[in-house]
Amino acid sequence: MPEQRQGVRELQEALRSLEKRAKTAQRADGHPYSRREAAKQANAAPFHAGGLDARRVGEWLADNGRVPRDPDKVWALVQVWAKWSGDRSQQQTYWNALVEAAQPTSRRRLTLDDHVEAPNGEKVLSGSPWVSPPWMAPPSRSDLVERPELVEELLMALSGAKSADPMAVVAVCGAGGFGKTTLVKQVCQRPEIAEAFPGGLLWTELGQDRQGADLALLLNDLVEQLTRSRPSLSDPQQAGFRLGQVLETQPGPVPLIIDDVWREEQLQPFLMGGRSCQRLVTTRHRLGPLADPITVPVDQMPVGQATSLLTRGVDGIPAAAVDDLLKLTGRWPLLRYWIRPTATSHAGSGATRTLLTPLQRSPPGCARPDPEAWTAPD
Repeated sequence: MPEQRQGVRELQEALRSLEKRAKTAQRADGHPYSRREAAKQANAAPFHAGGLDARRVGEWLADNGRVPRDPDKVWALVQVWAKWSGDRSQQQTYWNALVEAAQPTSRRRLTLDDHVEAPNGEKVLSGSPWVSPPWMAPPSRSDLVERPELVEELLMALSGAKSADPMAVVAVCGAGGFGKTTLVKQVCQRPEIAEAFPGGLLWTELGQDRQGADLALLLNDLVEQLTRSRPSLSDPQQAGFRLGQVLETQPGPVPLIIDDVWREEQLQPFLMGGRSCQRLVTTRHRLGPLADPITVPVDQMPVGQATSLLTRGVDGIPAAAVDDLLKLTGRWPLLRYWIRPTATSHAGSGATRTLLTPLQRSPPGCARPDPEAWTAPD
């Protein structure tokens, strides 16, 4: 949908430009600039955005980030930035049009009454909104090395769980940096997933410290994606119960991706209700009896895949250096973040020692870099 992509670019460019002017003006006046403060003021009178925070603002502005759905929240933020920058020219109709142009053309909102059925034929509550299903899967990188054996294993696990128990949890387990999230992103792009789950796809990321009201915030985000109406619940159990209610009304099966789960109690609110919701989690830790998951382990890459990942787009790396690097890293997908820039700089030079230097700086007490000793992206 090129029109939608163009709309997203125009909205982001307009937001970034206004934020830049607000930031410059704040600093010129001797005030520190903060997205947290901008969101705080947008939530307060007289703007009343409600539920806006710095994380959400960052997602709106990031490349491949989340497209804002609520024009009122965008307008509240715009008014704060305009006030800071002294810009009195902003018009709400202009920003509403930008937000609308950024939406997928298939997304629409219908107000249902007591006599109207949802697309799955089920009655829904009077006045409840229905929108076309969201598809929240983040894009996968174009330069990935395929891991077909893991892709097929995960697809089979999802298919088996969907047939046996639609509410079963599938857990992708492995140490940090082994490619769990990357694998799930790849699978979510497969046409089999879109065909199997016509109710859309939900995605959220937890992290080690997410709990309490912060956890409820993520659950509220998911409800908003499905209904365009945002709850203000701060208790994760209540927020999870609300999400389960909404999932029950969806027009088809929905996969819920819960990325980076650290503790089973974090997962509990996401397991409530939603009989046709397939939960898929990524985690560094084995989950207990509460989730009782079907497990797909993600370990080191085979030699061929790891070599391809290390040398793709780089010519002239000595074979001995590649062998040493693969042994030292244990064939983690994460090695590309540490090695590729150095390999590119020294390709063809025979500087094996220089190539190895970044990986020899291990955390204290590690004979070689340990996945659990680093905060590693997947």
